[in-house]
Amino acid sequence: MSASRETRFTASHTDRLIAGTRIALAAFSLFAIWLDPAEPARYTEVTYGLHTSYVGYSVVVAWLVWNRVGVTWLPLTTHVLDLAIFSVFQYLTMGPSSPFFVYFVFALFCAALRWGWRGTLRTIPVVVLAFVVMGASMSRHLGPTKFELNRFIIRIGYLIMVGTLLVYLGRHEDDRRRELRQLARWPAARDISAGTRTFVGYAADLLGADTMILLWSGADEPRVTRAVWSAQRWTVDAVPAADVDAPVADALAEHAFVAAGPFTGLSRVLTQRQRPVVEWIGQPFHPEIARELTGVSAGSAAFQTEHVSGRIIAAWPDAAGADVLPLLEAVARQMGTALGSRWR
Repeated sequence: MSASRETRFTASHTDRLIAGTRIALAAFSLFAIWLDPAEPARYTEVTYGLHTSYVGYSVVVAWLVWNRVGVTWLPLTTHVLDLAIFSVFQYLTMGPSSPFFVYFVFALFCAALRWGWRGTLRTIPVVVLAFVVMGASMSRHLGPTKFELNRFIIRIGYLIMVGTLLVYLGRHEDDRRRELRQLARWPAARDISAGTRTFVGYAADLLGADTMILLWSGADEPRVTRAVWSAQRWTVDAVPAADVDAPVADALAEHAFVAAGPFTGLSRVLTQRQRPVVEWIGQPFHPEIARELTGVSAGSAAFQTEHVSGRIIAAWPDAAGADVLPLLEAVARQMGTALGSRWR
């Protein structure tokens, strides 16, 4: 499948989901107004009529989405129209106290689904500004006794909080996609020494580490090769296997883990055994290894292939959590595969 066709399919799938959700939201809102007309009473018929029209609009948009895949102008157009219509609905139904406040939250989720964290970041100020302007306008008409200032402030904070969380989730998703792309584009090198440096540097960039240590040995080899990479340093040396016989604590040898520094003493370690992440307290690294690690946190994962076995150790300048463990394991497997191919 080509990239353009894949992009069209993803966008179409997202817009179909949004279109279906819009119909459901509009239908439930119309039913709620029919069952219990919204205040103020003088706007009841107008509000009912507008919601009826919005249900029809939602059906038309859904028809366009389901039958005209690839209409590039439709998502942005409907997003802008939704924001305008949602503002009118809330103005006609007691503004800051409106039960249809959820429409603005719906708009934030639509932006996140369509355009990721950047779309959410652009939608947040529009939604908040629309809500503030509407609330300020309503406060003049309602007066201080009817205008619920506390609810108004809480809902502004709610919009900002939801938007911020969606931005964070969007950035997190972008990072995971970038990592998957980098794993898929793992470099190949013919010369083993030059290739090792390429592998280690690439792995450090993928993990966001400022120091990487690679330990490996071929089958039945009496020595272990140790490579240390940082922005200012690249060294490779061979050491007797006995000197690094246990580069990490025995309790951590079979599982990926991440530890908080300092590493020369007792550290708080998070490791994943089967599914649950568990905490372990102890000295995670061999003293010789610990002296090479100057970051705030460090992690490690082992690899084993038919021809080579070893371990990667990464150190980060910032705190790392358990979410890095799957990536550590994936990078270790890629490293083992790359090194193992040299012994075939």
